[in-house]
Amino acid sequence: MTTGKTHSANLGFEAKLWLTADKLRNNMDAAEYKHVVLGLIFLKYISDTFEEHRAKLLAGKGDYKGADLEDPDEYKAENVFWVPTDARWAHLQASAKQPTIGKIVDDAMVAIEHTILAQSGSNSGEPYWVCVLIHKQQAMMKLLLHHLETWRNG
Repeated sequence: MTTGKTHSANLGFEAKLWLTADKLRNNMDAAEYKHVVLGLIFLKYISDTFEEHRAKLLAGKGDYKGADLEDPDEYKAENVFWVPTDARWAHLQASAKQPTIGKIVDDAMVAIEHTILAQSGSNSGEPYWVCVLIHKQQAMMKLLLHHLETWRNG
């Protein structure tokens, strides 16, 4: 026998998150919008991972002593995507109020695609998209888990 109750926790930010996402979506079809959102989640994830590793390099301790912050190989050696300057989250945040923010984000995604293709040594777009799909799913899951963990411990 079911009681009709749901078994979900109210985290307190769902309504605000939903309203924000709905406002951003505007008149865009939901099937198209998911690609925009997943792309942004992927971009945020790789940028955060890049910045975490960059901080280790900047600290210069142990194996990182004398590391070059702008050398993509320093990141590739640790399986971290190299993120071009104009594709980093901090740059996108600083540009958020520009009327050309859509183009800035598109250019960031293209720059990341070119960087990933160059790092993989591939001249075919197929491995990039496979990689992006896997990393988007992982990024979304990690982001969700991070927020849930922060809420639980907060």
